[in-house]
Amino acid sequence: MLTKSALAAAILLALPIAFSSAVHAQQQADDSRVSANTAPDGSEKLSEETLEAINVEGQFHETAAKSAMKMDVAVMDTPFSVQSYGKAFIESIEATDIGQMFSYMTGVKKAGLTGLDISFRGFKSTGDDQNSVIVDGLPGLAGRFGSPPSIALERLELVRGSMSVLYGSNQPGGFINMITKKPEYERSTNVGVKTTAYAGHGLGLGDANGYRVDFDTTGKIDEHGTFLYRIIGEYGDRDTFRDFGFDKGKYLAPSVTWNIGAMTYLNAQVEYRQNEASFDQGLVAPDRNYRLLAPINTYYSEPDSTREEEGTTTSLSLSHTFANDWKWTTAYRYVDYSSEQREFSHVGLRADNRTLNRRARHLATDRTYSNFDTNLAMDFSTGPLAHKVSVGISGGKSEVTENRLKFFNSTCPGIYCFDIDIYDPIYGQVPA
Repeated sequence: MLTKSALAAAILLALPIAFSSAVHAQQQADDSRVSANTAPDGSEKLSEETLEAINVEGQFHETAAKSAMKMDVAVMDTPFSVQSYGKAFIESIEATDIGQMFSYMTGVKKAGLTGLDISFRGFKSTGDDQNSVIVDGLPGLAGRFGSPPSIALERLELVRGSMSVLYGSNQPGGFINMITKKPEYERSTNVGVKTTAYAGHGLGLGDANGYRVDFDTTGKIDEHGTFLYRIIGEYGDRDTFRDFGFDKGKYLAPSVTWNIGAMTYLNAQVEYRQNEASFDQGLVAPDRNYRLLAPINTYYSEPDSTREEEGTTTSLSLSHTFANDWKWTTAYRYVDYSSEQREFSHVGLRADNRTLNRRARHLATDRTYSNFDTNLAMDFSTGPLAHKVSVGISGGKSEVTENRLKFFNSTCPGIYCFDIDIYDPIYGQVPA
């Protein structure tokens, strides 16, 4: 019988032998693979089992954004939280307005009934806040109720955080800058058609249909390309899934660019937008319980409740680049807007949790905005340090006239005459 010390000694003697055998066997296997994959001249042969690795990379986000610093700076070099969404991204998600892009933006969501009711990182803007959505660096939209159309967008830039130093009175949560398409030298024309329909929850494919037609044409006016043009248009008419719900509108944006010189250009753009839609505040959830919601097509306003708006904007932009690559830009934007809304809005549920108290409202509004901005973007160095500096001034004027034609109905026979049943609404019971 072997003692413990003799057994240990035997194991120690066997380990080097086993290790040497394993190494020798591995070397033989490697040599056989090398010989099988090596040509007589020593070059490597490709076996049928060899696969070539292919890496595919792509991104939708743009690498440059001008909004955060009013100059062309790469997103990675911008000391702010900024994202840029280009045409490829907008087209890939088939967004017809910028509101449909909020789901893809971190910290941004819709927060109300108008196109300017937006929440940026928890800070809510309102329909009267011009600076929550700006166009080419200047405030003033052609419409307020619906979200701005995306057909005229070159890209969309989202800047998070307060930017009042560069843009004046501003939401602390951030803003969205719509960079519009400009005239191009090469001639091109694009036409698009889109149809919509709903199916389910009591709706068939033929019950609530819609369509949208758009076009975009651009090119040079003269042979040398001194003058360029671009015309963008869109028309849409659709029924929504809600009873009596509809949304139709027109959009037209012609623009001209004058290339005054190799380093100077002037761009002029006119934008017209007209929209008419039903007034819809959605469904009411008693006790905040979604199980108590009425069918999705239920409508709580009156069939003739509408919001109509019409707006025209005029924009001018002059840009000159100096020999040292400093760039001076001056822009002006004027907005002429009018709207009228006839609606019955929600006030609250009665104690029975099914009777909705409503408020009658009829409001006509006229607005004019004029804003300008002039700035000089400078690149220079002091020794080993490179600097980017922007110096400028901006300002504007706003005028708003509101005519409240009806906020309640004094001839209403009692406090319950505007009420409606959330599960079995009966329309036409309110006084004129």
